[in-house]
Amino acid sequence: MMFKSIKWRLALTYLILILISLTAMGTFLLRAMDHYYVREIEENLMAHARVLSHYAELTFLGNDLARQFGQDVEARVQILDDGGRVVGDSLWPEAPIGEPLEHPGVEEVLAGEVQSGLKQSPPGEERMLHVAAPLRSGQDIIGAVYLSTSLARVDQTLTVARNLLLFGTGIALAISLLVGFYLARTVTGPIREIAQAATEVAGGKYEKRLTPRGQDELAQLAATFNYLTERLKATIDEISGERKKLATVMASMGDGLVAVDKEARGLLLNPAAEEIFGVKGENVIGFPLPEAIDQPGLGELLIEVLEQGEPLVDEMELSATSPAIYRVQVSPVRAPEGDIAGAVAVLRDISDLRRLEQMRLQFLSNVSHELRTPLTSIKGFAVTLADDLPPEGPTRHYAEVIEQETDRLARLVDDLLNLSRMDALQLTMEPVSTDPARLIKECLNQLSPRARRAGITLGGNVSPGLPRLLCDPDRIKQVLINLLDNALKFTPPGGSIRVDAWAASEHLHISILDTGIGIPAPDLPKIFDRFYRVNVAHSRTLGGTGLGLSIVKTLVEGHRGTIDVQSRPGEGTEFVIRLPLGHR
Repeated sequence: MMFKSIKWRLALTYLILILISLTAMGTFLLRAMDHYYVREIEENLMAHARVLSHYAELTFLGNDLARQFGQDVEARVQILDDGGRVVGDSLWPEAPIGEPLEHPGVEEVLAGEVQSGLKQSPPGEERMLHVAAPLRSGQDIIGAVYLSTSLARVDQTLTVARNLLLFGTGIALAISLLVGFYLARTVTGPIREIAQAATEVAGGKYEKRLTPRGQDELAQLAATFNYLTERLKATIDEISGERKKLATVMASMGDGLVAVDKEARGLLLNPAAEEIFGVKGENVIGFPLPEAIDQPGLGELLIEVLEQGEPLVDEMELSATSPAIYRVQVSPVRAPEGDIAGAVAVLRDISDLRRLEQMRLQFLSNVSHELRTPLTSIKGFAVTLADDLPPEGPTRHYAEVIEQETDRLARLVDDLLNLSRMDALQLTMEPVSTDPARLIKECLNQLSPRARRAGITLGGNVSPGLPRLLCDPDRIKQVLINLLDNALKFTPPGGSIRVDAWAASEHLHISILDTGIGIPAPDLPKIFDRFYRVNVAHSRTLGGTGLGLSIVKTLVEGHRGTIDVQSRPGEGTEFVIRLPLGHR
């Protein structure tokens, strides 16, 4: 544990660096001293060897000469003849003479070269330095002188120097260790403070601050830590505030809110959702939501959104306490990489809305039925009055106006009754295999007299061999009659109306094109809305209710078809119906 501390590691680093430096320096110094002393002794021996070579020409080679030079040189002197045998030795009589000298370099010396060498002795023995020089008489080599001296004094000097270096190194290491600890503390002390402060900040004490000392990197780190802590505190405060706002909003929401992860495990339930399902959020979070709330329908919807990645909307009965109808809107939640990370469901109670809708539909149905009887009576009396009054009198005109307005009210009542049935899903479809060409022809024949009276050309262009259509012929005929009736109302005399039919892309296409007054572009998206009329005054004159096109679109969509419109004011309007041929 001790060596895991930065302080110890820094101190040991200083110690190792200084130890390596002192070791390298001491080794170099000892080697230099050894080389210097050996070189001095070697040069001294060579000088004496040259002097001995000079005296060899004047003196007999023997023990006397060797003993005399041995006293001057402080070395062992051996004199060799030209055959390499020892003829003189400064250590005689202890050392024998007359035997060949078995040392390296003897042959080279007798050949005229000067030789020197250091003999490395085994550990515990003295080192020896050898110098050999030839003895000449004129140009002839008459022998050689071989000088040997011990390097014990040099080794003793080096030992003393080595001991001094070791002692000095030990003192230097001790001082370095102390200095290293001091320097390490100047680094580790601020680091320890920063670590302790970080621990406190991690524990929630965001007011913790450090005091930067100096201008070095540690002071900059302390200043950066203070800035980071301030920013972190501000961010945490902001997040806490937003979380409180979100919690307040979720608690005040009347709609239920449910969030799950990608495995459909519960992440969040607001109080409204807890009340809907009759469970607490802590009992759901982290558990599979469909099983935790016992709502299979919602669970299937969530799983479908998680698998497909597309938002879905459905209505279902959910409440655990009292049955209620909820509109459930589920949307996927995606991670930054684009993968689905979960889903969020919003549950809105629409029970009151559905109840009011049912009451509205019931009211419309009742009113429509109640109005039929008086309207029938009014029309009957108006017709009777018109038949009994003179043709040219104003009273006859009043009776005819009553009859026309009664018819308009009757159409309005019929349209309201049809819409109420459609909204209540009580309008049934009875699909049968139908010949579309025959159906279109019947509609044209029914409205041809009216078109002739209005001076309008009514015709059709039906492709031969049209496939049979599976549909409710009465409803499709109602759609065509309604569209043709509108075309006749808004086409001036001299205009034309054409009905085309063809099959393409497994659909039956029916086009109704007129040359009437047209529809302004801003009104086109609204013409299928209920009670919407482009020209209110003109429509009222012609007896329009604003419900016809809404009924047309509902009937076409009931056959899983579509209806589109294109129009240019002053040029005419075209409605195109597309019905699937394979619809069942």
